[in-house]
Amino acid sequence: MAFPISQGLFALDIIDFYAILGVPVTADVKELRKRYLVISRSLHPDSRHGSSPGEMQLATDWLAQMVNPAYKRLTDEKERAEYNLILKLKAKQCLDKSGLIRLAPDQHLPPGPPGEAAYLAKLSELAQGQYETLGEVVKFTGQISEVNLAFLLWQQEGIPSATVAPRVEPRPVVRAAASEVAKATTNDINPRLNSVSYAEEYCRRAEELIGKNQFAAALQEVRDGLKIDPGSVRCLILEGKIHLLQNQLTLARIYFDRALKVDPQNPEAADGRQQVERRLKAAGAAKTPTPPPKDNKPNGGLFGGLFGGKRK
Repeated sequence: MAFPISQGLFALDIIDFYAILGVPVTADVKELRKRYLVISRSLHPDSRHGSSPGEMQLATDWLAQMVNPAYKRLTDEKERAEYNLILKLKAKQCLDKSGLIRLAPDQHLPPGPPGEAAYLAKLSELAQGQYETLGEVVKFTGQISEVNLAFLLWQQEGIPSATVAPRVEPRPVVRAAASEVAKATTNDINPRLNSVSYAEEYCRRAEELIGKNQFAAALQEVRDGLKIDPGSVRCLILEGKIHLLQNQLTLARIYFDRALKVDPQNPEAADGRQQVERRLKAAGAAKTPTPPPKDNKPNGGLFGGLFGGKRK
């Protein structure tokens, strides 16, 4: 069963897992678990005596398709970190393209410290009614997602979110090939493709820093890219190169191996792996101790040396 939600972050073609659970984007694991237990009990068949078969099925579908995946994603530390990065990038897109999203008037947050307090209060109010009536779950989830988007915009610029949406500038008409239009549409819809393009941007900056021998900064760029797209072969190869340039051969081998695991035929990763093996072999040969030359003369020890000569 599909659950069409077109408000807040859902309008940016990304599932708002926080809105599904009715928790703030700043929620900790303890808060996530507490809320999940409340929702799962509410949607469980044993708690829905008197519901129609259609309502029972709706509750089961929402729990299985929306609530459980949201809880699983947000309680995995690595996946949540990657997801939060994508949310911030989506919010940044809104700031860069004013007018893309219009928030409801009552979802705007005031500037300064009161903004976060207003966000938490509004979200708490909506979350209380989110699962009271099954037929209203989708509507409340969309409204919570609007509040989440408003807060993410507020975090980006520290300004009232009301100032973000109103400006809509006319755009020039550009004729593009059908393939380019299809590509652009796919990128807007598929967050995975957007994450790949962002990872490439991190790689580009990392390469510039490598050229300046700024390895620590380059490594940070690559790792930020891997948070967005953990399977980026380009990022993995660059991390391998950075370690290789610093003669950190074991780490270099690990990242070249990871790149080859994703793309076994990648020539750049294979070449990096070979360079590591050559250096390790050379380092091993240099460390091999040379045995001392054998002395065939008899050794009588300390006293033998003093008194063990030929008697006259």
